[in-house]
Amino acid sequence: MVNRSKPKTLRSTCLLTGMLALTAALFQQALARPIGFQAAVSLALRTSPESTIRQAQVASARGRLTEAQGRRLPHLGLEWAAGRSNDPLTVLGYRLSEGRASFGDLGLGSYTGPSSLGTQPAALDNPDYADNFDTGIVLDVPLFASGTHAAEERGARALLDARKVHAGASTGLITFEVLRRYDAVHATHALFTAARQAVRAAQGDLRIAESLFRKGLVIRSDVLGARAHLAEDRAREEAARSRWQDALDSFRIALGLPASSRIVPGPAVEVSAPQGTLAQLRHTLLHDNPDLRSLRAQLRAQGSFLSATEDGRGPRLDLILRHDWNGRTPSFHAPSNTFLLELRWNLYTAGVESGAESAARAHRRKVGAELVQAQRQLERALIQSVRNVRVAEHEVRASQIAAHEARLAAHLVELRYSHGLGTLTQLLSAQARLERARSRLVLSRYRLVLGQAALRLTLNRLGPGTVISAPDDSGHPGD
Repeated sequence: MVNRSKPKTLRSTCLLTGMLALTAALFQQALARPIGFQAAVSLALRTSPESTIRQAQVASARGRLTEAQGRRLPHLGLEWAAGRSNDPLTVLGYRLSEGRASFGDLGLGSYTGPSSLGTQPAALDNPDYADNFDTGIVLDVPLFASGTHAAEERGARALLDARKVHAGASTGLITFEVLRRYDAVHATHALFTAARQAVRAAQGDLRIAESLFRKGLVIRSDVLGARAHLAEDRAREEAARSRWQDALDSFRIALGLPASSRIVPGPAVEVSAPQGTLAQLRHTLLHDNPDLRSLRAQLRAQGSFLSATEDGRGPRLDLILRHDWNGRTPSFHAPSNTFLLELRWNLYTAGVESGAESAARAHRRKVGAELVQAQRQLERALIQSVRNVRVAEHEVRASQIAAHEARLAAHLVELRYSHGLGTLTQLLSAQARLERARSRLVLSRYRLVLGQAALRLTLNRLGPGTVISAPDDSGHPGD
């Protein structure tokens, strides 16, 4: 007599484990908090370090423009100086500035007549230490700078435009990154669901094999093979579950949330491919791509900075207006005014200007070459993206047909085997084909969504509003 208590105990244990796993899954799903795609992008934009970095670059460029504009305007400053000296000329200057100089300070007390003209007066040559406090207000008015300031302002403005374009592109980049991780959760969940369905099918195959074995229609190797196949499918299910959890963790971290968060993606989404011929898409690329626009603005900026460096060789004329108060103590006594025209012209600087010009000219050539290189690379990427989208569309249609046919074939083979008209090998082969077809369909849909999004990103046509809910949405892949 064959002892069947162990298989029954095993089946009971498997059933209990499955029920506990289902209960835990339902409990976790009840705790899940789905977030729609639009809300996910908004959250990522607020928490993304990339967005913060680019906004900081805009602020830095705006500060540089303010600095360049300020160089063309008058500057008002307050100066204060305190001094102590026994240098004869300095002491005499202190007393004159303070309005308290006397004939005695000039040594006239030692003058006794023409015969004393050779006498060196001690009061003038060896004065005592004197203190002076000078408070002054200075107004510096730039009158002429050979175009340097204007060129610097144009360059700073062009650089600000480049940084704004660069920052604006972060919305598309973050949208693409969120979409990639958002849809990856849906794709891995679909693969996990397919793996779970494969386990259920393998369990059904095992029950059929055991029933046929009890009826003497198959040999024991069929039962053993069905059990081995079930074990393999359970291992694949666990691996699919792990990949799904990894995708969930990545999605949450991309939103700036901890991996332990209960946030899960909401309904599935899709992206439509931009319409137009390849020539029209290329025209859009050349005019709207943020990388190209940013590089063009940088090229203008470098041209202006080069002009500013070249103009720096010319003369500079400033008007300086100064009002001072001097005294032996900090005070507002003895006011005086100074009006000064200052002309500066560097005639020889040992290569400082020429070296700066060479560096600016080389930098401008570098940015120009980067613009040409980026344009060529983006044109190639555009052509490849268009082809990838077309291939992905064909793959989705073919995968849909293959999945439908594989499902019908597996059902027919299962019916034949359940009546003892087929072999276990045929049944397992049909189940494997169905599992592969389901996986290919999921992956082809995922590649299509990303391909269409990548094409829109290249054309600067990707944003939260261009991603819509999929019509065949079946909910969110909760935990």
